[in-house]
Amino acid sequence: YTELDPALIKLVEKYPTPLTKEELNDPRVNLIYTDGRRFVQEQLKRRDSRPNYDLVLLNLPAPSTLQLNRFYTVEFFHSIKKIVKPDGIFVFSLPGSLTALSTELRNLNGSILNTLKEVFPQVKIIPGDNNLFLASSNSVEISAKIFQENLKKRKIETKLLTSSYLNWRFDERWFSWFRQAMGDFSPVKKNYDLSPRGLFYQLTYWNALSSPAFNKFFQFLGRIDFFSIFLVLPLFIIFIFPFLKLRPKYSKFIPLYAVLTTGFLGTTFDLIFIFVYQSFYGYVYHHLALLVTAFMAGLTIGGWLMTRNLGRIKKDILSFIKIEFFIVIFSLAIIPLLISLKESRNESTFVFFLLASMVGFLVGLEFPLANKIYQAKELESKEVRKLESSAGMIYAADLFGAYIGALIVSVGLIPLIGVVQTLILLAVLKISSLTFLSLLRT
Repeated sequence: YTELDPALIKLVEKYPTPLTKEELNDPRVNLIYTDGRRFVQEQLKRRDSRPNYDLVLLNLPAPSTLQLNRFYTVEFFHSIKKIVKPDGIFVFSLPGSLTALSTELRNLNGSILNTLKEVFPQVKIIPGDNNLFLASSNSVEISAKIFQENLKKRKIETKLLTSSYLNWRFDERWFSWFRQAMGDFSPVKKNYDLSPRGLFYQLTYWNALSSPAFNKFFQFLGRIDFFSIFLVLPLFIIFIFPFLKLRPKYSKFIPLYAVLTTGFLGTTFDLIFIFVYQSFYGYVYHHLALLVTAFMAGLTIGGWLMTRNLGRIKKDILSFIKIEFFIVIFSLAIIPLLISLKESRNESTFVFFLLASMVGFLVGLEFPLANKIYQAKELESKEVRKLESSAGMIYAADLFGAYIGALIVSVGLIPLIGVVQTLILLAVLKISSLTFLSLLRT
């Protein structure tokens, strides 16, 4: 039994019930305090690694967060298949219904079902208010009769799983109704580590329960694809570029826009690194703290280095353009690197810390330089502000970009289009600020 939070078990031990006391004192129970996905990966790394589990139970909520979603992906299901015996069974549950399946509920179950079927050839679902998913490499034989025989054989006494209840739950009418209610769910997208579509379907389902007024908005989001979002940025450049060229007085806002997009990029990279790290190597508290620390350390070094050499830089705008160019290249270069790390069997955690510090360094380089350029443009427009006022404007632009990034990326871009396409959008976003900065140089 893997448990991420040791304090939870300590609380149960402090305030036990007869049932929990019996369970925790059972010699067959082996408590391991670690992340579930990390535990599976460690099992696969063992030299004597072979399928040795008869049953794997995933007792987690539906994929309502990026952290939970990684337990419902194609990649995780492949890992489970490697540790379960051919005749073994993998079991988990998702929200269901015995009265009506809404579009949102159908999409959620359909997405995970399509994901599961890509890995396991045999999948059976027991419908209910919580649908039970049973997956195996071989045929899954389960019925009320088999269940009752096994309970009797093992002399297990139950109060809920009575013969009447089991006969009702395994009645063929529920299975027929569920198949009919699901219909053709093959078009529903599968769930992957780098494309957590299951998270979007779960958020859509939650919205339908709590705020149905936003149903049409979520339906609209579900129809958005990568190319629709991708085309917005070039159109934005085509529209704004001539305007800034005809109205030079507004060019002083270009450094603010560049810093805003950099703030957006910095937060996005932070979120992507944390999410991908969890998916690849498991959820480890202090490792996530070190990722943020690496980013902040890079940010500090970059800002300090640029401030120290600011007086020596004569071509401010050209230097800013070079930093923007490196950010664009960095955003695109990370894509094949993440894909190779995903396929690699070796745990390369240090790469993520290095990448986080590099992003922080590039972001830190921009702030002092942007402030210098912004002040110079104000002098040209004869709107001289105090140093702290100019710095405040730059800082506000950065914070606003970071806020937008945290809001849109975690619940929008990553669940909708995935990590790879989000990184491409980041590159295009920085190309837009680089394009506008070229106006300042001319």
